[in-house]
Amino acid sequence: MESLHLTKDTLVDWLLLPQVELREEEAKRQEEEAKVERQRQKEAQKVEEAWKAEEA
Repeated sequence: MESLHLTKDTLVDWLLLPQVELREEEAKRQEEEAKVERQRQKEAQKVEEAWKAEEA
């Protein structure tokens, strides 16, 4: 992550700060969705393997 070096003369655009928080929340949400999707795929693979085992 980038670090900022602020001085007493630094101007901050406060309107940008909520966007940073939104990006972080969006990244967390996408990470959670990916985690859920991996779990779903893992469960689907187990079901498929069980079907193949029953057929054999």
